[in-house]
Amino acid sequence: MSEDEWKRPLETLEKALKWKAAIIKRGLTRAKAKCPYCEGYWHGVLAGPKKHLHMSCDGDCGATMME
Repeated sequence: MSEDEWKRPLETLEKALKWKAAIIKRGLTRAKAKCPYCEGYWHGVLAGPKKHLHMSCDGDCGATMME
Protein backbone atom coordinates (compact mmCIF):
# COMPACT_ATOMS: atom_id res chain seq x y z
CA MET A 1 0.00 0.00 0.00
CA SER A 2 1.17 3.48 -0.76
CA GLU A 3 1.63 6.17 1.87
CA ASP A 4 -1.59 7.92 0.77
CA GLU A 5 -3.63 4.74 1.29
CA TRP A 6 -2.42 4.53 4.91
CA LYS A 7 -3.11 8.19 5.70
CA ARG A 8 -6.90 8.00 6.20
CA PRO A 9 -6.98 4.80 8.35
CA LEU A 10 -4.25 6.17 10.60
CA GLU A 11 -6.04 9.52 10.83
CA THR A 12 -9.28 7.71 11.76
CA LEU A 13 -7.46 5.72 14.43
CA GLU A 14 -5.90 8.86 15.91
CA LYS A 15 -9.24 10.70 16.05
CA ALA A 16 -11.05 7.67 17.47
CA LEU A 17 -8.50 7.24 20.28
CA LYS A 18 -8.82 10.92 21.21
CA TRP A 19 -12.60 10.46 21.21
CA LYS A 20 -12.23 7.36 23.42
CA ALA A 21 -10.21 9.37 25.96
CA ALA A 22 -12.95 12.02 26.05
CA ILE A 23 -15.65 9.36 26.55
CA ILE A 24 -13.73 7.80 29.45
CA LYS A 25 -13.08 11.23 31.00
CA ARG A 26 -16.83 11.96 30.98
CA GLY A 27 -17.61 8.55 32.50
CA LEU A 28 -19.74 7.37 29.56
CA THR A 29 -19.94 3.96 27.89
CA ARG A 30 -21.71 5.12 24.68
CA ALA A 31 -21.40 8.31 22.68
CA LYS A 32 -22.19 9.96 19.34
CA ALA A 33 -20.12 12.58 17.52
CA LYS A 34 -20.16 14.32 14.14
CA CYS A 35 -18.09 12.44 11.56
CA PRO A 36 -15.14 14.51 10.24
CA TYR A 37 -15.39 12.86 6.80
CA CYS A 38 -19.09 13.00 5.89
CA GLU A 39 -22.48 14.26 7.09
CA GLY A 40 -23.04 11.22 9.32
CA TYR A 41 -22.30 10.54 12.98
CA TRP A 42 -19.79 8.29 14.70
CA HIS A 43 -21.44 5.93 17.17
CA GLY A 44 -19.09 4.49 19.75
CA VAL A 45 -19.34 1.93 22.53
CA LEU A 46 -16.76 1.07 25.17
CA ALA A 47 -17.02 -2.70 25.59
CA GLY A 48 -15.77 -5.08 28.24
CA PRO A 49 -13.70 -4.56 31.35
CA LYS A 50 -10.78 -3.17 29.32
CA LYS A 51 -13.08 -0.59 27.63
CA HIS A 52 -12.28 -1.44 24.02
CA LEU A 53 -13.74 1.02 21.52
CA HIS A 54 -16.18 -0.20 18.86
CA MET A 55 -16.91 2.68 16.49
CA SER A 56 -18.79 3.10 13.20
CA CYS A 57 -20.14 5.92 11.05
CA ASP A 58 -23.76 5.88 9.92
CA GLY A 59 -23.00 8.18 6.96
CA ASP A 60 -21.65 7.68 3.45
CA CYS A 61 -17.98 7.25 4.39
CA GLY A 62 -18.56 3.98 6.24
CA ALA A 63 -15.67 4.48 8.67
CA THR A 64 -15.42 1.66 11.23
CA MET A 65 -12.91 0.70 13.89
CA MET A 66 -12.52 -1.81 16.67
CA GLU A 67 -9.77 -1.38 19.20
